Amino acid sequence: MRMQGFEAWVLRSGAWDAFSRGVVVPWVADFARFREDAEVLEIGCGQGSVALALAERFPGWSLTATDVDPDMVVPAIGRLARFGDRVKVEVADAEELPYPVGRFDVVVAVLVWHHVDVWRAATREAFRVLRPGGSLVLADVRHPRSSEPKRGLLAGTYGLEALHHALADAGFREWRVSEGRVSFRLEAR
Repeated sequence: MRMQGFEAWVLRSGAWDAFSRGVVVPWVADFARFREDAEVLEIGCGQGSVALALAERFPGWSLTATDVDPDMVVPAIGRLARFGDRVKVEVADAEELPYPVGRFDVVVAVLVWHHVDVWRAATREAFRVLRPGGSLVLADVRHPRSSEPKRGLLAGTYGLEALHHALADAGFREWRVSEGRVSFRLEAR
């Protein structure tokens, strides 16, 4: 889904950059216990704030940052150019990733899944592009009570039970949840 209005404005702001670097990436990295060297796919990179922080924090990574919105990808390319061939930025739809089976060690999606139109398809795609033993790391908001209608800021969210079913259906066999942070580290196989 392409960002519009307030959300697009937030993703373009210096406040989001600071929040990504100072809060989001350290918290996700601590929870996920990332390897120092890996082939990593970021889904929903926006203008590259999280990708930039990840590339700085993990110099041994080869990172592919993607977003479905070309208007977000263009500035991300400029922001991440200094990393050369180590970081690529591409337009890609989370529901139909253009990568072969088993291409990545890690797939990262930070505050993205609730924006994906068919997040169950994106979950299957994340599993498909992971190598055996790979991890999907989700940091997202979720609906606290999945049986209630979703409105306003929670309109695209899902419940934890629905996510568990989607993960199992996709092929994930293990997951770890941090309820306070709503993060998930998912082992592919």
